[in-house]
Amino acid sequence: MPHKIKPMKKARPVLVVDDEYYVTRGISYLLQDEGLACITKNDSDGVIKLVEKERPQVIVLDINIPKVDGFQILRELRQRKEFDDVVVLILSARGHEEDIQTGLKLGASEYILKPFNPLDLRDKIKAVYAAKRGG
Repeated sequence: MPHKIKPMKKARPVLVVDDEYYVTRGISYLLQDEGLACITKNDSDGVIKLVEKERPQVIVLDINIPKVDGFQILRELRQRKEFDDVVVLILSARGHEEDIQTGLKLGASEYILKPFNPLDLRDKIKAVYAAKRGG
């Protein structure tokens, strides 16, 4: 069951998909402090349907998630025009150059390696929203 935090501002939510509960919870708390709605998932079940329903502005996507890996989810998202404006940030412990290049070629805006600095991730997400608002 996805966990939702109520938004303080009217903005499209952030979707965080990671199999590690503490990662999704930590990111959602940071974003809540910024007034951004955050939806979290700890597996791949129904991610595409959740994107259709919630229309996130940003997706933070792990590669190693149960059932369908993050690369496949990214492929499916990028095959659909209605998701062209969704920014995907890959957050993964898989740091091989081949994995990084695959993620970027499939349409991720950035490939962030774990362990990561949560404040840097928060700032990258805030920058996406600032750009969408025009500064």
